[in-house]
Formats: sequence, C-alpha cells, structure tokens
Amino acid sequence: MELTFRDTTFDYLSETVSEPQYQELTGEVILPDTMPDVGAIEDCFGVVLVQTKTIESGTLTAAGGIRCGILYRAEGGSDLLRAELYLPFLARKQIQSDSDSVFFYWSWLKSLDARMVNPRKILVRGELGSEFTLLSPKTCVIQTLEKPHPALACKEVTYPMTLPVAWSERELTLTDEILLPDQMPDIEQLLKWDLVITVDESRIIGSKVVFKGNFLLRCLYSDADGRPVSWRELIPYSQYAELDRDIPEGVATIQPILRSLELDTDGQTQSRRLLIQLTATAQIIGRMRMPVTLVEDAYAVCGSLQPTWEMVDLSPELDTRREEQRLTVKLMEPARDVLDYTVFCDMGCREAADTVLELPVRGTILYLDRGEQVKAKSFQTKARLDLRGSANQTVRVRASCDDAPHLQADQLELPVRLCSGFYQRQANRNLAGAVLEPGSTAQGPALIAANCTGDLWQIAKTYRSTVQMIRQANHLQTDHLAEPCLLLIPMGQTQITEEG
Repeated sequence: MELTFRDTTFDYLSETVSEPQYQELTGEVILPDTMPDVGAIEDCFGVVLVQTKTIESGTLTAAGGIRCGILYRAEGGSDLLRAELYLPFLARKQIQSDSDSVFFYWSWLKSLDARMVNPRKILVRGELGSEFTLLSPKTCVIQTLEKPHPALACKEVTYPMTLPVAWSERELTLTDEILLPDQMPDIEQLLKWDLVITVDESRIIGSKVVFKGNFLLRCLYSDADGRPVSWRELIPYSQYAELDRDIPEGVATIQPILRSLELDTDGQTQSRRLLIQLTATAQIIGRMRMPVTLVEDAYAVCGSLQPTWEMVDLSPELDTRREEQRLTVKLMEPARDVLDYTVFCDMGCREAADTVLELPVRGTILYLDRGEQVKAKSFQTKARLDLRGSANQTVRVRASCDDAPHLQADQLELPVRLCSGFYQRQANRNLAGAVLEPGSTAQGPALIAANCTGDLWQIAKTYRSTVQMIRQANHLQTDHLAEPCLLLIPMGQTQITEEG
C-alpha cells in the first residue's frame, strides 16, 4: 500500500553571506601653503561613507569613500594640527542572483595609517574590509506523512530554525546644532571626530520594525590656548520601517551604514556649537522562528518499506552571542588622562575552522602624561572568540569599541564588544513518499534479550522493534545508552493489511 503525504510549504529568504574581501587604498596629502611643515605624525583616523550600492547581472557593487584625518605636529611645535584626505573605493562581488534578489553591504576599516614622505607631503594607506549579503526569495516544500501507520517507525527531528523572511531599508537623517556643555572651553579648532550609529533596541509588530539607538559622536578639539579637549555626545533617535510582510514572533537584524557626514563649527572665532548633518541607511532583515520537522529515517516494523527521500537544504541562524572583552594596552609612561583613541578591528563572516577565532585589533591612543604633554601610543593586540561546539558552522562577527577606556597609571583597558551570529548550511533528508508491502514478523519470538549500547533508534531498527516499546519494557528514561546494557527487546507483531 502507498502511504499518503501532503505538502507543507513556507516562504523565506535564502541568505548568502560573502567571506570578507579586502582592498588597499592609498592617497597623498599635499599641505596647503597656509599650513606649516610636518614634523611628526601622531594619529590617522577615518569614517567610511557608502554612497551607492547596486545589483546588476549577478554583480554586487558598492561605492563610496573614506574621510580621513591626519593629526600632526609642526617641526619644533607642540600644538596638534589636522590635514584631510578623501580615499574613494569601489567594491564588487560576483554572486548568482535572481531578478528579485536584494543585497545589503557592510564595510569597516581594518587598518589606516599615515607617514611623512617629505615635510609637505603625507602618504595615507588604508585597508578596507567588505561583506556582501544576498537575499533571494525561496519557497520550500516539505512532504509530511498524512497520518502515522502502526507498522511504520519514523524518526522525526524538529529543528528550531530562525530564518530570514522579510527585509526593508530605512533612511536616517540628522541635521542639528550641538551646544557645548557650560563647563567646557570654547572650540578654537576641530581636530578629530568619529561617529558610530548604534541600535540598542528593536522589535517587530506585524509588518513594522520599531527601533531606537544613538548617534555616538566623539570629538577632539583645541581651545584658545592650544590645549586639546575631548568631547563625547549621544544623540538619540527612534524610527520605524515597513517590512514587505507580517512576521509573527519575529526578530530584527539591523545594520546601519553611513552615507554622508558633514561636521564643523559654526564659523565663530570662539565657537560653542557644532553643526552636524548626516544621512545613513538602516538595512533591516526580519527573521521568524520556524520549527521544521523532518522524518530523517524510517523502517517497517513488519513487512517491507520502499521509501522515497528528498533533501531539504536550509541555513538557519543557530545562535547569537554578545560579550565584552577588555584588552590591555601598555603606555610608555604613567598617564594623567586619555584624550582620544582610534581602534580598528578585523571582522566579517568566516568558517569556524578552529576552536578559537583571533581578531586583530590595532589603533592609537592619545593621552596626557603627568607633565600635561600630549603623547601618542600605537598598539596592536587581538580579541579572541571561543568557537568550541561550533564545528562546521559559519560565524559572522561584529566588533565595536564605543565605551571610554579605563586608565590606571601606565596601563589602559580597552573595552571591545563582540557580537557574533552562528549559521550552518544544512542538507537533511526527509521522507517524501513510501510504499509498505504486506507481511508479518509474527513467526519469530515475541521477546528477546540482547546486550546493547548506543542510540535506541538504531537498536530498535536492527531488531524491527520501536523505541517506545524498548523504553517501556526496560523502564528507561533515555534514548541513548552510554554503556553496554542487557535489554529486553519486544519484536514487531503488527500485521500489515492492504487497508492499513
């Protein structure tokens, strides 16, 4: 007799994430006549701007640039001066895509440094990391047995999958005047800036994603006496975006990218205001918890089974982890205060091939020594992510250093936050059809004793019994025997008829 199956259908987005690709960018700064010669370079920093991203004929393209700043001292001078440079970039990735596919782009600075070619020329070299995420609509059809048959033993496995099912993009804009706190001195010259967009909270309500966070602005400027002053400002925002479908019990993954940034003083000699104008894009993926049940093995307790198998290929998100690591940086001498810091972390999507993933972290610390002199310390260290238990998985890592470092004498603790998501390409078989031939095993013994170890499923399959009967006959609370054990095994007695 042929068993009856029905189609179980669900729609999702097949997610293809590229491994990191890197490109080296170089450029030269020729100092204008109004600026003094370079004596020593102290720091180099930058902000990545993604201006366009397109998809055409399977080619994913992102274009933009890095707004770089270089802090240096003139020969024989003590004041910090700033030079600027824009490094354009173009990133491409070939991925097979459908006409209705979309892609998200994310980039980061792995390194950025500057060196003096001559007193009027500075060479800037950076390494940009890029990651592409392609989302393609897919329909998955899984065959499900209409009703159980007493002569058929099925091994059902339920995977608690979280799959991407919807997407959206939302533009974020900010045009504002930021006032200095009363206790801070006036701005003479803006030296350094950094802007990070954080997403601190999000939830999905039907087809809407509601999220909020902060624009984190860090600045370093000099006052009228040439002394450097640090300034940190949090600018909160709240937004919502419309997904292309409702998601019950959904979770959102949001990755903002900065598109443009203009930051300067109001032009007054002794300024107390910063004028900021920026645009960004929040790239949003809506994920839904979708438990998928597959029959990965089956056999006839009596008679014979002719099964038909199908392969179900899915890439669920298995786990997410958030942790903070405190990396130690040794300064050249005891310091009085930390003025600013530039941190570059290597990130992206990688295979979890080892038990530990090491992420290079490098940068520069600007600090005041005990004599109130500004010093710069370059450093290079590593953050480490424990990957034990993640074999054959893909890990996507995001790293950030948003909180101020902790200073103790000549030692600095740098807080680095790691956010990692774990994925696995799974191809599991599922029973898609079956024919049960009439027959019986009643001519054999009804009960035997055997010395067994391992999974009860394999034991039951070997003796054409069932896991439930073996557990009941031996009063077992587990489906796995770690040590050899003498079992009573009831034998299958069911008679298959044409009516079932």
